[in-house]
Amino acid sequence: MSWDDTLKSMTNYNGVTSGCIAGLDGSIWASTADFKPTADEIKKIVNCAQKGTNEGLNVGGKSMRCIRSGDNNVSALGTTHAMDVALTNKAVVIAANNAPSNAPGVNRLLCVASAAIASYLSKAGY
Repeated sequence: MSWDDTLKSMTNYNGVTSGCIAGLDGSIWASTADFKPTADEIKKIVNCAQKGTNEGLNVGGKSMRCIRSGDNNVSALGTTHAMDVALTNKAVVIAANNAPSNAPGVNRLLCVASAAIASYLSKAGY
């Protein structure tokens, strides 16, 4: 399995312009050039997804407000970025968009993409 190929597959989904696949420990497995979260940012996202806390998130210098969290998922929206996160037993899948005002229903589109890739990874043992 190539992490870059899996990430490329995710960016082919409607509404996804960037993203990242990481480990629950914050290690980055693959990310697009314009979306570079740090290990600490990934850990905060994991905490938010697992505990359902609605706090502000900063990812790669972009501020977003959490609009939904819990059940191993997070949706967040900012003025210049939106993202949807799905967790598996080992991975963090982040589908993002760098122009949410130009994509009506962007969080729903991102959710479809992150959930599909998370399902694929879960079935592959991740």
